[in-house]
Amino acid sequence: MAAPRAIVDADVLYRRHARNLLVWHAIAGLFQFHWSRRILDETRANLLANVRLASLDRAAKADQILDRVTESLDLAIAGSEVRQDDIDAIEPAMTNHPKDRHVLAAAVACRADTVVTYNTKDFPRRAAEPHGVVARSPDDFLVSLLEPSTRDVAVAALRQHAAFHGWSVSRLLDTIGSAGSRGPAIAPRYARLIARGSGVAERRPQGAP
Repeated sequence: MAAPRAIVDADVLYRRHARNLLVWHAIAGLFQFHWSRRILDETRANLLANVRLASLDRAAKADQILDRVTESLDLAIAGSEVRQDDIDAIEPAMTNHPKDRHVLAAAVACRADTVVTYNTKDFPRRAAEPHGVVARSPDDFLVSLLEPSTRDVAVAALRQHAAFHGWSVSRLLDTIGSAGSRGPAIAPRYARLIARGSGVAERRPQGAP
């Protein structure tokens, strides 16, 4: 059975740990990660506007982040960029929020069944379902991928992700499962399900009973 396809929206791509979490799961073969040039441009603008980049040349640092993501996925044959011409041909028929019609069009163009986004309200069912697409948060999407047959693969992806940061899996689960100063938790339900089902203890936030 082919891995599901998903378009990952800019509001997810610009958050470091959400982005990396999805990249490692795609590289592990749990889904096919797709994007468009316009989504990358929006991500870049968000990085420059909202994220502290550890570089004097902020634009170059943002480009390096996005190049590393797309090159890693391409090398792993875990995703691909959707052609802009294909998006342009479909976008006028989309009926969701105008600013995100290009995102839904990208999903339709690459035959994805999911748009991974925090702005699910911009992709109402009446606009997305006729095209066989559903909008899910990163947490809901990752939970949908988690089955008995995929749990070991998911844990392996988390180990790779944790090793990339020099962390334990427990610390990674704490990071994605807890709210932080820069926003809500990335994937709290997913972190709990992994911790309970794999024997990987979930770290408690400081001050928790």
